[in-house]
Amino acid sequence: AAMGWFARFFPVLFLLSTLAFASVHLFNFPAEDMAMALPLVLPQFVIGAILGYTRVTYGLWASILLHALHNGAFISLVLLASSAG
Repeated sequence: AAMGWFARFFPVLFLLSTLAFASVHLFNFPAEDMAMALPLVLPQFVIGAILGYTRVTYGLWASILLHALHNGAFISLVLLASSAG
């Protein structure tokens, strides 16, 4: 059955999609700084895994909400820091 093979390979597919999500964020950095960019992209890998887990466990809207809260928290910190100076 189609779902049988998908369920069997899901952990690998999940890992690959999380790696792809993190890899896309490498383009935020100049190509010559790629060695330094790899550790900086580790947080995107972690949040990608968390958002993926949230999607699988609680549904798409829960993952979208968590993503918005995550981004909103960081944007708020940046805005607070820029207005403090």
